[in-house]
Amino acid sequence: MKLNWGHYIIISFVLFISLMLYMVVRSYQHSNDLVTEDYYAKELRFQEVIDKKTRATALTENISWESTKGGILISYLTLTQPIEGEILFFRPSDKNKDVIFKIEMNDKNQQFLIHNSFIHGKYLIQFEWHSGKEEYYTEGAAYILK
Repeated sequence: MKLNWGHYIIISFVLFISLMLYMVVRSYQHSNDLVTEDYYAKELRFQEVIDKKTRATALTENISWESTKGGILISYLTLTQPIEGEILFFRPSDKNKDVIFKIEMNDKNQQFLIHNSFIHGKYLIQFEWHSGKEEYYTEGAAYILK
């Protein structure tokens, strides 16, 4: 059978439609998690986050953390008033694995978080804290070792 130009057009249309159907099916199988559910509301308050970051970087020392085999050791700075707030461990690959902790310092201005709450891999850490009336924001990344 000899193919003429009409057959080639029909074959190209069939291939194109098949490709489009494949792409639609694959897109419905993919998870489209947002970083946060209320993304637009948080975007409007982003200037507040910038101000909190600026206040945190202006301090002489800042919050630091170290990942060990047993957990994460967080060292807080020494201020005249106690530090209160929360820590979000954000897992970019799966929002169901995000973990939130309340800041609870010991007498050495440290907090130890055991690895039972985490899975192996990278987490983005977001500290939102206040000391007195001043609010601060610090962020970074940690790799959880198990």
